[in-house]
Amino acid sequence: MVCAALNLAANNMGGGLTRYLKDVPSATHMAWRFSGLRRHFGNHLPETIIELGRGMVGSAGTHQAEVMLVSKRPPTTNVRWVYLDIGKFGGWH
Repeated sequence: MVCAALNLAANNMGGGLTRYLKDVPSATHMAWRFSGLRRHFGNHLPETIIELGRGMVGSAGTHQAEVMLVSKRPPTTNVRWVYLDIGKFGGWH
């Protein structure tokens, strides 16, 4: 069924094609998502993009740190400050 009422000009499928804490969608899953566009929009497809930035550089490095102290600042609130054993530019591996 083609949804003629929708006049979508652009569709951003997002990014996140880099594995951090969980697996990324497979190529088959991504193809399935694209086929859904054809089902809903017929030949009037919106401009569609996938952001691959993280996919290109996501595994370029990691930042390793150890938590040294966790405190409430100010003590009367629930705002937590986390102190790490690295500085602004340290810890790159």
